[in-house]
Amino acid sequence: MSHCQAPSPIKKIGWVSPFPPVRSGISVYSEALLKELAKNDEFLFIPISVVSDKKRISLGHVNKNEFDLLIYSIGNHPLHLSSYERALNENGMIFLHDINLHDLLYYKTTKSKDPFLYLKYLLNESNDFEKIKKIIENQGRDRDLFIDFPLIKEIVLSNSYFIVHSEYAKKMIKEINPNAKVLKINHICPWAERIERKNSEKIIIGILGYLSKDRHIDKTIDIFKKFLPNSKKQIVLRFAGEDVDLNLEDIVDKYKIRENVEIYRNVDDDNFLKLMKECDFAINIRYPVRGEMSGNLMKFIGFGIPTAIVYEKSFKDIPIDCIYPINIDDFENSLFKFYSLIDSNDISLKKISESAYLFAKNECDAFKISQKIIEFIKNFDSKKRGKNLRKIKLSEILKIYGLKKSLKLYIKSLL
Repeated sequence: MSHCQAPSPIKKIGWVSPFPPVRSGISVYSEALLKELAKNDEFLFIPISVVSDKKRISLGHVNKNEFDLLIYSIGNHPLHLSSYERALNENGMIFLHDINLHDLLYYKTTKSKDPFLYLKYLLNESNDFEKIKKIIENQGRDRDLFIDFPLIKEIVLSNSYFIVHSEYAKKMIKEINPNAKVLKINHICPWAERIERKNSEKIIIGILGYLSKDRHIDKTIDIFKKFLPNSKKQIVLRFAGEDVDLNLEDIVDKYKIRENVEIYRNVDDDNFLKLMKECDFAINIRYPVRGEMSGNLMKFIGFGIPTAIVYEKSFKDIPIDCIYPINIDDFENSLFKFYSLIDSNDISLKKISESAYLFAKNECDAFKISQKIIEFIKNFDSKKRGKNLRKIKLSEILKIYGLKKSLKLYIKSLL
């Protein structure tokens, strides 16, 4: 008779996220990471889709009692709304891919029957009534105001365990919830493979992904237009993605540079990656910084493609020798210099390429990162509970809306 102790049952963990074919950086990220997590024999990881999915269990059909732990991957896109709602009420682990959820919660409030919900989020971030009043009055139009109101307080207070992509994000969470346990991991580069830059007549600078005013497309094209008369080579800007709050064709026509621009729309994942690999250089401007690491940026880094970024906040977790830093206070001169270095085939850009590839290979490996997550999961304490946001006061509502509008909204909330 054997006296060996029976093995402990595998702990069942649900990984809540969008997954391919949903077009999302987080969906690609989750699929790549789960492949590595599945190699661990201590836990059983089950993908749970936030949308209806023929291949996977959907979040709406999940009973939390069937799992030992649910890990919620949450970003700022509306498709994360169901994950956000569940995470508030269930004790789990939050993988916060974005440290600013203003867009997500603004979308939530437009669907809510509670007219004071958006105000509640804003007041829990700040007591600056004048700025809050401006945001309420300009809802969704003056997006620069959103940077001071990331609206993460509710989710950060609701749980005790978090995974993030930067020390900046970790610091923000600890300031809100000092008792929180936070694991900082690098953004994985499952696409990392050395791409040797080829000398050709045409040099391609890639600007890929959703195109919005945050990416300073207008300024980028304006500076490119000013640079072209000095250029000795054939350089083109390659855009692949969809417009968010601008019209790219109108901007290109305004600056009359159509012959130096390539535009690709409705590109599937395989062709998008092909368009990216063909780029010699890239520009990935995201400012004001509201999100975390850009998935496209990390692909460029993994391919060893020198990329210009605004080196602020969460992006400072990338070693500075792996990117070309753009100074937002001297945007025109610093981006003009980047164009000039490309035109002159400056050796510094080749060094960036080499450093970027090595960083991706050594520090952004999916298996290494999965092991850090495994160790973090082992220390999860289901007894550690979060708490809810405070309730807003009538006096605060009156300061923002005034008596007449407050009464109208209150009556609406009762209907």
